[in-house]
Amino acid sequence: MHRRKMVSYTVTLILFLLFLLSLYIGNRPMNKTKEIMLFQAITEKDYTNSDFNVVIRTSKHWDDNDYTEVGAQYDGVFYNNTKIDVSDWRIEVDVPSESRIDSAWNGIYKLEDGKLIITSVDYNEKLSGEESMTFGFVMYTKNSFEVHNITLHLSRLIRLCDYPLYWAFIIVLFILFITSIVYCFFELRFRGLKAKQRVYKAVIEQSLRTFANIIDAKDEYTKGHSERVAIYSREITKRMGGTEQEQENIYYMALLHDIGKIGIPDNILNKPGRLTKEEHNIIKTHSSIGGEILKDFTTIPGISDGACYHHERYDGNGYNEGLKGKEIPECARIIGIADAYDAMASARCYRPPLSEEYILQELKDCAGKQFDPMIVTYMITMIHERYAPLAQ
Repeated sequence: MHRRKMVSYTVTLILFLLFLLSLYIGNRPMNKTKEIMLFQAITEKDYTNSDFNVVIRTSKHWDDNDYTEVGAQYDGVFYNNTKIDVSDWRIEVDVPSESRIDSAWNGIYKLEDGKLIITSVDYNEKLSGEESMTFGFVMYTKNSFEVHNITLHLSRLIRLCDYPLYWAFIIVLFILFITSIVYCFFELRFRGLKAKQRVYKAVIEQSLRTFANIIDAKDEYTKGHSERVAIYSREITKRMGGTEQEQENIYYMALLHDIGKIGIPDNILNKPGRLTKEEHNIIKTHSSIGGEILKDFTTIPGISDGACYHHERYDGNGYNEGLKGKEIPECARIIGIADAYDAMASARCYRPPLSEEYILQELKDCAGKQFDPMIVTYMITMIHERYAPLAQ
């Protein structure tokens, strides 16, 4: 009898899924891509009477120090005057070919073939109906420039509730009641598996934290260094739009980024004075040692990259392989910035913590040289927001 009930519930669930599939197929696609050519609106009435519009105003102008460029701050608004949500939007603005972006907000900005391309970030990729979104940027050009030509690309999110057939969904209430027994059965199994997964995850995390503490214990001045680098790396990855899994993975990678230091003699690690060239070369081997130690750790994909390549430089002058630019794994570029920041912000046996002003200037000066110029901006923002205060 119980088996027959289970079969009945399963059949009902299948019919329910077939119903939803038929309803989906019977209507137009959920995402409808649209391209709109725009000219800069003259009056507020112009852009509020259309379905979609983008307005970019110039709020400030200034000449740079040597008067070879003109800087301006451009403040924009993206209007959705419909009742339908949009996503995956992209704004293209015709700009002079010699333009350069100094800073920007609420989007990802890229200059390409005389166009400024603005795309969404994780927190504003969706614009709800009858709402607007602000963005902006600071740009330098050879001569004064005002925005005129704009192209807007977007996907309209057509929802089932926009159609009369949607109300047939009321049948789901009855189906959910029938399938509740099946749900409870699988829910119990699912909870058991999740409980085991949490235990395994806790064991892995505690083990990695223990390894990190062992590494930091070799140097009395680096207590907590690995944990802080891990926290900063995870936050940078989050701000770059990384998934929860990617954030978790880079946290573990950063915890063990200095594991190779277990192979470096304590008298060199804790030497208060200037290192000799030979001692410095020995210190540099910790990255290759770390990569070798972690090469067979396959539970977390790419965990050895953080240890092996976090001292590579964006300009190719780092170690231990002299990788350049995007040749360096992204996780190592992130960890390298977080590691450098914490090293500067922490006390060392030969100096006190460096000032925030000095650290900010160093990060800016080394963008494109030691650091990935795009990723380092996230670290600078975190410092300004006091997410990454000076280590004590």
